[in-house]
Amino acid sequence: EMSSPSGSFIRALELSDLPSVKELCKGIYDGMDTVPFMLPAWLASEHDHTFGLIVDGRLVGIRCLKVIDGGRTVWSHSMRVHPEMQRKGYASILRDEIDKYISSSLLSVVRLRSCTTTDNDASIKLSRRAGAIPHIAFKNVILEPPFTHLLPYTK
Repeated sequence: EMSSPSGSFIRALELSDLPSVKELCKGIYDGMDTVPFMLPAWLASEHDHTFGLIVDGRLVGIRCLKVIDGGRTVWSHSMRVHPEMQRKGYASILRDEIDKYISSSLLSVVRLRSCTTTDNDASIKLSRRAGAIPHIAFKNVILEPPFTHLLPYTK
């Protein structure tokens, strides 16, 4: 458990947090966020570290780390803040406190990488404030029905 400003704290998420994660994510990506579906696999993996920011007993944000490259790189992904709690500094708390965790607890790590879409202005601003330099830019690829290539094969 990591203490953070304003009486909040950050802790590792558990499977019992799944309902709170679903609640947090339901307004993100028009309700199509993959985080609630991926959380059980992340929690089961020794290479994943998934944290939650708790404020007044409520899960208001999450950040996920995946240790890759033989332990030399941490990929930070899936940072989320509940839509009702955005623009209150919670993403900065998640970034700052978990970055401290990386530098103090994951001692073999020499790189921190993250990715976001080119239209996620809040994520880009947060990363730039931390000194991140963009290297490659991708745009979202949106697939819309009909997904005829996914239909069952028929003779």
